Amino acid sequence: MEDREKVLRGIADGVRDAFSSASPIVEHEISPVACEHGDNLRGALGGRRWQEIEPEWIASLYDHLPFLSDVAYHSYYPAFVLAAIRDFQPPGDSFMFLVFDSSPSERSMADFSSRKRLFSLVEKRAVHAFFEYANSLEEMAPMQPELGQAVANWDITS
Repeated sequence: MEDREKVLRGIADGVRDAFSSASPIVEHEISPVACEHGDNLRGALGGRRWQEIEPEWIASLYDHLPFLSDVAYHSYYPAFVLAAIRDFQPPGDSFMFLVFDSSPSERSMADFSSRKRLFSLVEKRAVHAFFEYANSLEEMAPMQPELGQAVANWDITS
């Protein structure tokens, strides 16, 4: 178990480093959606960097990720990855939602590709490392189809 914690710490550090320069997004650019989810996102994230977002907020509203604009998705994605790492074992809602968000069954590939194009090679590599590690674990076998898709979708050669 100690090795797993060490690996996850290393992945989390890689995410923090890769996304260290992600900019805050002004409130009106966070979500194009006029609904409660969009309002929650605009209020919680407006003008703040991803490092300033409380882990408790991400853990309680993990399912708001699809309501972010493409630019906000890029800027705040590392906070969702770090929440998934904290929620890793046993796989909790934040972890599972992030996996499903990165699989084409939950988002059309065109939408996913549109969002992914904003990520640098270093950022993609950090996200890919997270999914690749999760996919390598035997106890994640029930999620293998989705994890395999997430690994493929975040592959740095695509």
